[in-house]
Amino acid sequence: MTRSRLGAFGALCAVALVVGATGVAPAATPPSATASQALVAGSPSAISCSGFVDARVTLTSQAGTTGADTAVMLTLDLSGSMAGTKLANLKQAAKDTLAALDAADGATDSSIARNSAGLVVYQGSGTTLAVAPGASYNTLVGDIDGLPAPNGGSPHNAGIDSASAALAGSGFAKAIVLITDGQADGSLFTATTASANAAKSNGIRIVPIGIGTGADVSQSNLQSWASQASYYQSGTPGPIDKAKLISDLDAAVAVPTNFTVTETLGANFSAAPLSSSTGTVTTGAGTLQWTGSLAGSGTATLDYRATRNGNQVFATTNELVSTLSLAVSGGTATVTPPTAISIDVLPCGATPIASTTCTGAACSVSGTQGGVQYTANAGTPPAGTTLTLSSLNAPAPPAGVCAGFTSLTQGAEFDVRPLSTDSTLRMVIPKASLGTRRWFETNVCLGTNLKFITAIRSLFDLSPQATFVPGGTVPGRWWGLLPSIPRFEFFPGRGFVLGPYITSRSVDSAGNAVITFKVPFVPSSTGLTTDGKAAYDPKFWG
Repeated sequence: MTRSRLGAFGALCAVALVVGATGVAPAATPPSATASQALVAGSPSAISCSGFVDARVTLTSQAGTTGADTAVMLTLDLSGSMAGTKLANLKQAAKDTLAALDAADGATDSSIARNSAGLVVYQGSGTTLAVAPGASYNTLVGDIDGLPAPNGGSPHNAGIDSASAALAGSGFAKAIVLITDGQADGSLFTATTASANAAKSNGIRIVPIGIGTGADVSQSNLQSWASQASYYQSGTPGPIDKAKLISDLDAAVAVPTNFTVTETLGANFSAAPLSSSTGTVTTGAGTLQWTGSLAGSGTATLDYRATRNGNQVFATTNELVSTLSLAVSGGTATVTPPTAISIDVLPCGATPIASTTCTGAACSVSGTQGGVQYTANAGTPPAGTTLTLSSLNAPAPPAGVCAGFTSLTQGAEFDVRPLSTDSTLRMVIPKASLGTRRWFETNVCLGTNLKFITAIRSLFDLSPQATFVPGGTVPGRWWGLLPSIPRFEFFPGRGFVLGPYITSRSVDSAGNAVITFKVPFVPSSTGLTTDGKAAYDPKFWG
């Protein structure tokens, strides 16, 4: 209502009824949140053994509510007894009521969400519905600021009746905030009591705010008209207790989302926060925890850095960085994939001999160690495939990586990531390095699951005895005189799997032993061929 319309309040004598907003008040809801985590954009696909990677947690929340969506009619006494400082206190109490409703949705933004408000004023012998329920916050504040001067009698009963009529069409919970000095006796007290009782019997909650002090305010009258005597509070000198008012109204109140995100780190990782948009981050042994609170609907982020502890790895391996869990106070929580993130860790138990990134054409690397020449060939893998040739004995591979590979190991390993085709490794062993030794053994280990041992009796007798021994989850043992014939192993659910084998053995013109191993690609067997790791272990016998 504009100020010019409010100027007509001096001649109030009629009751105008406007039906309020309709609908059914939603039930109270608990706060909820959804979280996800991922490596930050631009993160490497692999890190060194003592490297780090940055990750981001994203949390999206929705505040819950308590109470019921409530249509509130501010019912203001503009009788002559409300002149002077009482009018100022009345206006302030009315605007404080609007401010309480504004803040109830979790954001103080000059708007009233879920709840609604309207305005009734009364003086002389009548009332006017100044603003129907559902008016904007700014409209209500403007009309309160533009109230006319107090004048005439105090028809409290008419004010309550008018507010009740305005609320009749609302599907929300209904409430009247009666702001007055409450002065009434005789027939006026009786009529007002009857109106209040009728409103309460129709499910309307009456919450009074008394204006004035001492004999200028009748607290007892207001408490008798209230739905509960305890709902009464004084608006003089103000400000009113907004939290009490909202509680007495049982209006809808936003419940902030209190969250706790816990990152449980992989065994080889520790973490430290980089930045967070809200909340507090703490770290402990093997964990990082982020706690905070979000009002309304919102999104928050946490960036953290996970650092690996430098423990050796024999070949490129995929390691868990962290697993996320989420808890919400009094509500629900959901973690969306990926709940866990991992990253490849590059070999750091062996000294690199040679490496390359394949371009989509034939891809190989060569290097020499201890007089033995090695050539690794990854076939023709997709562009971006990495091929690494590393020493096995500088330092020795960690214990348990591949059964039988010990600190006495001499040789090399190659790592193709990802393995998508058959790959090979060729060894050229100088005649001089063998000397007078008659026995020479070579081992091959694929993905730590398959181990193949070949014993060469001499450079002139390349028909050695062979043993296919168990490693990892592989059962069985085979013996044979022709290790160049591929060996098969049966795996439940996979069928027969082709293991690594020697494709050629020969002596070159200089008397050097030349041995080539093939590591077959095993489709749908990531446990065997995830990194395509093969290790070759020449051991010198007497």
